[in-house]
Amino acid sequence: MTTDPMVMATALAAGMPPTQEALAWLEDGMRRYLRGMPLENALGFDDAGRMRVRNAALVDAAVAIDSGRGLSPWELAGKLEHAIKRYESVVSLMLKRGRMSVDTLSSPDAEIHRAFTSGARRLASQGKLYGLLSNFPKSSGTGSDQQKK
Repeated sequence: MTTDPMVMATALAAGMPPTQEALAWLEDGMRRYLRGMPLENALGFDDAGRMRVRNAALVDAAVAIDSGRGLSPWELAGKLEHAIKRYESVVSLMLKRGRMSVDTLSSPDAEIHRAFTSGARRLASQGKLYGLLSNFPKSSGTGSDQQKK
């Protein structure tokens, strides 16, 4: 099981039952917080963790978009860029207005939502997405994806 604070926090926020590692992390973090450490530091949240969650979510969105078609990383980056733009212009507005809920999102939109709520800087251009997809495993296994063989 993972001990990455951002991965554990994301799983807990998604309603997953806490693992033994997550409970130990929360206990240790609360002790440090009660001793005066800022909560974010006590729980071990940092920019690197936020970026790992964002990157894993974007790769999971790309895997869902590919659906086993075997698209090249460049083609997939273009489709992911388009999906992100659609998410920003349509889906996020519907979520904010209460016309849609996170639990009803398609797999790519749910993963894009996870990337956008990670707290990491937005990554949406085809070139940057290509760089990510070219250097990352086809599936992170952390989201709602199904591993591509």
